[in-house]
Amino acid sequence: PHQRDLEIVVALALRALQAEDRLSVRSSVSEWETVADLYEKALALDPRLAIAHARVARLHGSLYWFSHHDPVPARRAKAEAALRAAERHAPDAPETHYTRGTFEYFCQNDWRGALTHYHRALTQLPNDSGLNAQIAYAHRRLGEWPQVWDYLQRAHALNPGDMYIAAQMADYLHHLRQHQEAVSAGQRVLQQNPTDSMTRMVLARAQFALDGDVARFMRELDAVPAAGSDPERLFSRLMRALYAQDYALADELLQRPQPTAINDLGGIYTQPVSLQRAEVAFLAGRTDAVRHLATAALRELADRQVPPRQATFARIARAQALVFLGKFEDALPELRAASALALTEDAYAGPNALREAGKTLIVMQRYDEALEMLREIMRRPSRLSRHEAQLDPFWSRLKGDPRFEEILRTERPIR
Repeated sequence: PHQRDLEIVVALALRALQAEDRLSVRSSVSEWETVADLYEKALALDPRLAIAHARVARLHGSLYWFSHHDPVPARRAKAEAALRAAERHAPDAPETHYTRGTFEYFCQNDWRGALTHYHRALTQLPNDSGLNAQIAYAHRRLGEWPQVWDYLQRAHALNPGDMYIAAQMADYLHHLRQHQEAVSAGQRVLQQNPTDSMTRMVLARAQFALDGDVARFMRELDAVPAAGSDPERLFSRLMRALYAQDYALADELLQRPQPTAINDLGGIYTQPVSLQRAEVAFLAGRTDAVRHLATAALRELADRQVPPRQATFARIARAQALVFLGKFEDALPELRAASALALTEDAYAGPNALREAGKTLIVMQRYDEALEMLREIMRRPSRLSRHEAQLDPFWSRLKGDPRFEEILRTERPIR
């Protein structure tokens, strides 16, 4: 390229890198694609720029990874095409190894394979904060908790300005039930980025786990700001409505024009809105509505094609719809099989799956099994704290059973 083109390429790449630091799980698809477009403009001037191909691959992989973004085959194909371009231009470059790792992580769900590529890249990129963070996230999926924290701390030290890494640290501490540490970490994030909705949600839940102050928790949920992927704040508003047992408001929120950002189960799986409305109708005691909505949910689930990462949650969702139709004998084997797979497939997301399965067992009045599932959740990293379980409209139905409180009292920080 000519000198002027080189200057433009450098300027575009720097803009893209800075914009990439501001992305988070709650950013909209358009915000992610804006960053990818900056790299694409640089590539139009110099298609040999392997690092830009690598960055584009990672951005498309991220969009494929999150259920509320774009987990469709076309998005995966874009990630793979950009990876292949990076491999053509710089097959042995550390950025290419890094990107092979992210493809294994985001698109193949092969955490151990991802680590192999990440560590090859790390020999030449020891001070890359994003790479250190991705190593942490791969260890997290494998349930290797000490390594997660070591690499997250290193990633943050290398780039304190990356708000996504900082927010992930706070969220991880909350998962580990180190709630005071999570509050402190979250407050540090908000000093630099006061409108970060993910961190505000983490802070609300971690503080509630500490003090059990319901009124304060409700105020904190009211204060969670809008995000690119949730401009109407539907996620926090629905949680508040359900915990306040305001089922009329919950159903109203679920009928808004943009309902897909609600209850995305940690970015893994977005339930059909009809299934979420069936849950609300069940809680409100509207039997006819439950059956109608569950039937619609089964139709929608049959039409969905989900990536491998979502398969276990999709099975649980199908079991939930069957239970709301009274088809317990069909639902139970599906529910048990999915629950057994949940923790082996993904140690970090598994408790989310168990929480959904446990709710369904409660609907079936299979309380012994639900309590055993709760015991397993309390032993593992999870966002479900003792106080939140007592407030949850499904789990709180077990309050009359002394085993419920006994299990909740076992909550301890995971070190």
